[in-house]
Amino acid sequence: MRYTEKENKPLPHYASIDISKDLNEIIQKLGQLEDIEEELGIDLITLFKALKNGAYDLNCSNKPRHCSGMSIQYYNNEWYLEHIESGCFCERLKDYGKTWALTKEELDNV
Repeated sequence: MRYTEKENKPLPHYASIDISKDLNEIIQKLGQLEDIEEELGIDLITLFKALKNGAYDLNCSNKPRHCSGMSIQYYNNEWYLEHIESGCFCERLKDYGKTWALTKEELDNV
């Protein structure tokens, strides 16, 4: 069940909700999402953006390079971000901001 409208618009004033029942369901749902984020080592919003738009890593010359067509892989008890076609990089999800990022600017100071 969706509790918000897209773009975080508040519920209309006429929306009929049972706040105690809905709040408990919201808390349970949020808890499940937080559990997933803890296991992955990254927030779901960042992961979704990387999967949708691609991501940057540093090549062997320490220059940012962009890859699109991303997937996630689970290997040796770790979650990885991988380029589907070329495997141009395979970085641990939890290393976001250290070895890979959504923008090349985020990697400038690494």
